[in-house]
Amino acid sequence: DNNCLVKSLAEFNVANNGSAAVNGSYFCPTAYPDCQNSLNYYYYPVYNSRSGVMINADQMRYPTTGAIVIFDQNNKPYFFRTTTEIQSQDTFEKKYVTKMQAAIGNSPMLVFNGQNILNSNSLDDKQRYTKSSRAAVALKNNTLYFLTGSNATVVDIAAILHEMSMEYALNLDGGGSTALYYNGAYKTGPGRNIPNALIATVVN
Repeated sequence: DNNCLVKSLAEFNVANNGSAAVNGSYFCPTAYPDCQNSLNYYYYPVYNSRSGVMINADQMRYPTTGAIVIFDQNNKPYFFRTTTEIQSQDTFEKKYVTKMQAAIGNSPMLVFNGQNILNSNSLDDKQRYTKSSRAAVALKNNTLYFLTGSNATVVDIAAILHEMSMEYALNLDGGGSTALYYNGAYKTGPGRNIPNALIATVVN
């Protein structure tokens, strides 16, 4: 609920032998005055691949928690419009007869089954109107994409990813958190220190 560990995206990437990384879910950063009693807290479910623990697992049963992308033991991604579709790690593993390897929740889902499904009425004013840096994770033709954009609203990013013919896309944190790290260098960012990230690793 408070004082979550934060690192730079580069530190997350190096610690996990990553080849590419992007910032993760929305959280409560130190720069926000109303976050002083919940520093770096995030309520979205995040599966810690190193420890094998689903952080904020209790949030998965609520429809207001938002969307989630889960990766199984074979690196196959599963995009869900709401965490209530699976409700728990155990339910997911039994339904799909596999083991969870990674997962991150956030909102909103931008593209689903090739369609721009963003409901702009569900966004807050910053998401709807503020032109800022944005980040997303998306899937197209069995290829996973980490993406960032600048001078865009969440509405803009959804439209861009749909135009790029992405099959699925999940919005990630934006603004001062936006960062993309690849091949030993920042392509976007570095951004503020963050409590979680999505990291791609090369398996030899």
